[in-house]
Amino acid sequence: MKRKPILLLLIVVILAVTSPASAADLLRVYYAGPEEGGVRQALLIDPSVELVSDLSTADILVLNGAAPDPAALAARVKSGAGLVLFLGPDLNAEQVSTLMGEVVSLEPAQDPLSLAPAKGSDDPILSQIVWTSAPQIRQRDRLDAPGVTPLVTGFEDGELVLGSEKLGSGQIYVFTGFLGSDNPQLKDWTYFNYLVYLLAHRAAGQTPDTFAAYPGSPVPHSWDRLALFGLLAAIRSLCGWTFWRVRRYSLAHPEALDTVVANRAVFLAQEA
Repeated sequence: MKRKPILLLLIVVILAVTSPASAADLLRVYYAGPEEGGVRQALLIDPSVELVSDLSTADILVLNGAAPDPAALAARVKSGAGLVLFLGPDLNAEQVSTLMGEVVSLEPAQDPLSLAPAKGSDDPILSQIVWTSAPQIRQRDRLDAPGVTPLVTGFEDGELVLGSEKLGSGQIYVFTGFLGSDNPQLKDWTYFNYLVYLLAHRAAGQTPDTFAAYPGSPVPHSWDRLALFGLLAAIRSLCGWTFWRVRRYSLAHPEALDTVVANRAVFLAQEA
């Protein structure tokens, strides 16, 4: 009978610690792009994300190589929604120009490109991700956009890979690599899901969790660390208790040494 109150108390504590995100914490995301490919799945890992189909209710827009109505999307960004734009082969310069509020040019490229933080940039995004660990990207558009501030560039030639700019009241982040069926090695990168999460929350004007606290990061989180520490403490206690029992028994029964070693006299001489 005593177990029931203890069990109920544990359930209450767990629910209190792992309570779901409240309505105020929700990040309403309008997503356009392929159902597969990694970006949509990365968004859904975040428990605070809610996908919406109504532009007027969206906090941010995540466009993965698609822009159903560039003018309407740009108007929503100007009114305060954030925009995370992943370029793709189906987007043309006219659509991207409308989305970003300036005339841009696009040039397809497929040569391998290593990534590195842009020189002189101190954006918090650069300190949260080890960009030098990123795999090379191939399929992309070389983006020429005068109003974009470079954050991540090509290591070899400084080509823009990730940049930011403002459009009205909205914050824009643009990534030039294609993330539909292209660049699969990038989508297997340890930081890929966190990159999508980071850009989404930064575009919404929120302070994102660190990589260690991010729910989708492949590192031990709070409960995992607690379980590991508990296991280590239990193993240490068990080893200490076992040593104490064996030592106590051996002192109380010295004759048992004859059954452990082949020649007790030699053993005692070597021990001395």
